[in-house]
Amino acid sequence: MKLILNLVILSIVVFVISRLWSIRNNFSFDRQIMMPNYSYTDDGNYIFAQGSWISTTDLAEPLQTINFECQKKTMTCISVDSTLSQNNTYLSGHVEYIDIDKWNDEEIVSFPSIFGCVDYTYRIDRKAKTIVSQRTTINTEGTCKAFQKEPIILTLGDGEKRIMMNKGN
Repeated sequence: MKLILNLVILSIVVFVISRLWSIRNNFSFDRQIMMPNYSYTDDGNYIFAQGSWISTTDLAEPLQTINFECQKKTMTCISVDSTLSQNNTYLSGHVEYIDIDKWNDEEIVSFPSIFGCVDYTYRIDRKAKTIVSQRTTINTEGTCKAFQKEPIILTLGDGEKRIMMNKGN
């Protein structure tokens, strides 16, 4: 079981690194940035989705692509993202391991993932085939004062829509 999970994680990391390397080698500032459209697959025990986070809130790093996969057997999800900075000068990758609280025929809900000042909770609506993340500020003291107090709702959606939003269209 652990070996399979480690192989899945390794394959995701290799995929992200190869994607980042490809972008690095092919990127020039006069090229249009392309990101994948939203896709969702659910076989009952395994879910895979890819896309970009869409929000009505201005995102600090709006140009990103996400691979999101969940396994019922381990009650975990893995989110792998590649993010391009606002000024298109820094490309980063991130892997997040997410523990699942509830998995049923209608939805999958994560336990909160806490990152310093905020926590993230993920909800997958299996009927609507959507993935939503909610960021909630849990600390507003000291360096956390800069975080907006209202929750931020992110929906995994089409990369092209994310690019149009970033251009202001």
